[in-house]
Amino acid sequence: MVGNAFAVFIPWLLVVLGGGAAPAVEKAVPGSYVHRAGQAILAEVADGQGAYLQGPAADPENPFGIDGGAVARQLGLVRLNDDFGWGPVKSGELSLLARFKTPGDLWAPGPQTPGIIAFAFAKGAQCLAGYVAGHPLPDETYVVDLADRPCSARTVEALVEAGYRARTAPEVEATTIAAAAREAFDLADPEDFELEMVAFAAYMGARAHAVAQENYFLADAAGFPALREAMIAGLALEGYEAATVIDFQAPNAAALLTCGPRGRVELRARVLADGAGIAVSAVSARRVVVYHYDPDRSAAVEVVPAADCVASGAEGVDAAGSRG
Repeated sequence: MVGNAFAVFIPWLLVVLGGGAAPAVEKAVPGSYVHRAGQAILAEVADGQGAYLQGPAADPENPFGIDGGAVARQLGLVRLNDDFGWGPVKSGELSLLARFKTPGDLWAPGPQTPGIIAFAFAKGAQCLAGYVAGHPLPDETYVVDLADRPCSARTVEALVEAGYRARTAPEVEATTIAAAAREAFDLADPEDFELEMVAFAAYMGARAHAVAQENYFLADAAGFPALREAMIAGLALEGYEAATVIDFQAPNAAALLTCGPRGRVELRARVLADGAGIAVSAVSARRVVVYHYDPDRSAAVEVVPAADCVASGAEGVDAAGSRG
């Protein structure tokens, strides 16, 4: 089975994503882990008088002075992830964006576009994510189901940004999660988070194709061009059409990890489990991210975080073989 699609329960957070899937967003259930995270964050907020706004000493990235480590400990986590919310987090880590601004600081805070404090954390293999929001001060916690997306506070913020764009410009087609990154995407040296989102976009395109093919990514070798076009469509939907989808299937698993040419981000695919599974890698000249779905091994999609790619010609590695 291909991963589930989720409905959005709050209209102003509608997000259009590949394959029709959308993240579930709703108020956190009291007593749930996400609600407990929100309560721990709200307990760190000043007394509600907004004194943190009164002078240059306040840290704009953490105006309430939230102790992320203390929040993590209250949730039974090991540590605060220290990469400023990019993630994805490992089990026992908390990803936190404590700045209480609108996503990307693109809107003036208001009732319809309140400031948020986004967070995500991992309990074992489970990603739990959400944000606290309110105007003028945070007072409510929402849970966001990230599904197969990178488990990080930045992913939460990007989804909320898409919702704000849809809310403030309803006549425009809803912006996708990569809208803010579209112009900044650097093919020559992409950030790890960008590679993760590129891999996600291509995987979502492939997943939409599989859903339409009775949950088969590839029924026979002749069908690879259609799968490739679906991946290209997924990239375009998320604003990453500058990436290149290789026009043939990776010959082996090692080829997914081989470094790409300078100045280009490549997407490579290898079909698994007789067409019912797939591995998709996003590769730059330095780094690689892999989305791996093999129903013979697990019903879950495995996201292999960004790591150094393998130089072409290294022992035991067959290059994927770029064309053009």
